[in-house]
Amino acid sequence: MLCAGLGAKMPWEARDDAEKEDEQGDVDDPFAVKVLLTLAVATTIDALAAGLPLPLLGAELGVALSTLGVTTAALSAAGLFLGRRFGARLGQRLDVVGDSS
Repeated sequence: MLCAGLGAKMPWEARDDAEKEDEQGDVDDPFAVKVLLTLAVATTIDALAAGLPLPLLGAELGVALSTLGVTTAALSAAGLFLGRRFGARLGQRLDVVGDSS
C-alpha cells in the first residue's frame, strides 16, 4: 500500500521539480560525493536486509557474501550506466517513472 502511494505521488513531484528547476535555473549534481555516499549506504542496507535470512536457509557464508557483493556491484553499475544513458536522452520525462532525488 505504501509503495502504491509513493508511486502515485511521483508524477506530481516530477511536475513540481520541473517547475522549480525552471524558476531556479540550476540543478544539483547527482554525482556529488554526498549523494553517492547516501546511495552507497542505502544499497548496503538493502544488501544486508537481503542477506540476513541466508543463515536460516543454511547458505555458506563465503558463497552468500560473494554472490550478494558481485550482484549488488553489477546491478548498481548497470543502473548507473543505464540511468545516465537514458537520462541524457529523456531528461525530465523519466522523473514520472522514478524519482531522481
